[in-house]
Amino acid sequence: MKKHLWLAPFACALSLAAPFSQPIFAQNAIPDIRDTQPDGKAAKFIVFDGPDACTPGGTPGPPGQPIGIDANDTVVAGYQECGRLLHYGFYRLADGAIHDFHPYSDYPYQPYEVQGAVPTAMNAEGTIVGTSTLYGDGTYCCQTVFIRDRAGNYIEFTPTNDTDNLRPTAISSLGAITGSYYSGARAVTEGFLRDTKGNTTSFEAPGNGPVTGTFPTALNSKDTVVGYTNYYINSYQTWGFLRHSDGSMTILDPQQSDRVIPVAITDDGSVVGTLDTLQVFLRDPHGNYTYFTVPLSGLDLIYPMAVDPQGSIVGSYGLNESASLFGFYRLRDGKIGYFNPPGSVFTYPTAISSKGDIAGYFLDASYAQHYFIRINPDPPAASAAQNDNTSVEPAQ
Repeated sequence: MKKHLWLAPFACALSLAAPFSQPIFAQNAIPDIRDTQPDGKAAKFIVFDGPDACTPGGTPGPPGQPIGIDANDTVVAGYQECGRLLHYGFYRLADGAIHDFHPYSDYPYQPYEVQGAVPTAMNAEGTIVGTSTLYGDGTYCCQTVFIRDRAGNYIEFTPTNDTDNLRPTAISSLGAITGSYYSGARAVTEGFLRDTKGNTTSFEAPGNGPVTGTFPTALNSKDTVVGYTNYYINSYQTWGFLRHSDGSMTILDPQQSDRVIPVAITDDGSVVGTLDTLQVFLRDPHGNYTYFTVPLSGLDLIYPMAVDPQGSIVGSYGLNESASLFGFYRLRDGKIGYFNPPGSVFTYPTAISSKGDIAGYFLDASYAQHYFIRINPDPPAASAAQNDNTSVEPAQ
């Protein structure tokens, strides 16, 4: 199982715009489905490479992964320039056109310049957030959070004056942002929330022992933040938390597992996460838990990554006889399907649109990295996806 532990929980930067009047997760038992598609329909895959693609591979994992896909199948991702340590962002339109973006200048931090900008999250309105790294005369200065709107305009901010390892992880449909940074003064990783008015609050979630870090992973339009806390009792452990808009906290520790990592929250307050990377948990707005795994023998890892407005969950799973990862999705009614793009030996889905189209990356047999879109063969009715009908393509 250790072969999979590099999968970073903070890669799950999720933000859902659509409200839910009822809990989105079914409580029924998981059927034992062996077919690739539970409905028998074949899915289409679109495979593409980013700008300045390295051969082999680019960057396996952050920042070289898609961070979002909208209802028009515009995909936003990061990439690394070949032979350099600089990371930037790009978006791919549905017609296949690829455009890179990076906040080079026009910052209030002159004479420093940006030498790397990693996109980390996108909301349904097409607003992107990420981390910029600034240098002056070849000397590292600092990190800032950038916000890029759909028109291509940038805003910068830092949670405090004492930040390093700065990472925004989610942006809500209304523009609130959460993430984490390392406080050198306190020698601990803290969470932050920037509200829609630009006010930033730092916070630390409680642990069941000395806390070493607070890591927000997602938030909804009600400014409820979900994430996990690292703490130490004989060994490092994690449990989840909900930070409500009034600042109060709810601990998420189903089954008292050693490793509880929430990865997504919907606008109705439903939470998706993983327990010890062996089960997926679903917590409804009333605090009731449901658990599932993929019904395959030899499972030694399952990791959810994203959930769409219809309640479909997408993620990766691994089998103990293989060093590979495979993609799975679970529909709202509990049915499970499996997928791999053509030629993949390692599949890592990272985002799902309101239509159920899935974006991610994969490694081929030579360990070269490629991006993919899996087109949902059974999309919801048009009205079900109307909450996510924007594109990140710059306005003309």
